[in-house]
Amino acid sequence: MVLDMKNVYNYKLKDTVSERKHMKKDNRKLQDYREKYIQSICEQVEVDKNKGKEIYKYLEDELIIKMEAPDVYETSVERLFEKKYMTRNELGLVSVKPGNIYFNLQFDVAKTIQALCTIIGTGYGITEKMPVVLLTGLINGVIVTGQTLQVQITENGTAIIMALQSEILFQNFMLSETICYERANEILRNHNYPEMNEIKFQDELTKLEYINCIRIDNDNIYLKESICNHF
Repeated sequence: MVLDMKNVYNYKLKDTVSERKHMKKDNRKLQDYREKYIQSICEQVEVDKNKGKEIYKYLEDELIIKMEAPDVYETSVERLFEKKYMTRNELGLVSVKPGNIYFNLQFDVAKTIQALCTIIGTGYGITEKMPVVLLTGLINGVIVTGQTLQVQITENGTAIIMALQSEILFQNFMLSETICYERANEILRNHNYPEMNEIKFQDELTKLEYINCIRIDNDNIYLKESICNHF
């Protein structure tokens, strides 16, 4: 028998109101991914789990990070089958919608770094590199937790993001490539990191664009509102 994928997809779009009303959330999976993100923070920032939980709570309270549980459809594999979003289990149930992790890039970086350094405390060896380390770890945590991207943000990429965060023009976080290059290197110098040359700068722009942190238009770099990753 040949499965008509078009009809299967159309069936998915025509879910009844009753089905949607009773759709369940996979809160256990959501909790698993929260724990995974907290673990990633602990590893990248080098803090214990209690500090990691405090950092996560702050990010959630300040609307910097948001996680959504996936919906679970209790329906047979025979009625719905689409590899991208569904995984068959022993009971023949499928999860249709992936969960989402949102990380708001347009936050007050100075306020956030100060708050997180207070949470971490002086016993964890806070240095002048800490702001870059923290921001790198927080963003990479989103990427690692979702497991859908292979690229990770480096200190150079973080400096570019911090440069863009400092500039609001016409309600956009935007800089020309030339000015962004200068300001990102200034941030690296101020935090005791080596500067980028032009080749490294362009390489970082390519990586940031790939993971949807930025968009480039007519030699201007725009910081996107948020990273959205799926799990």
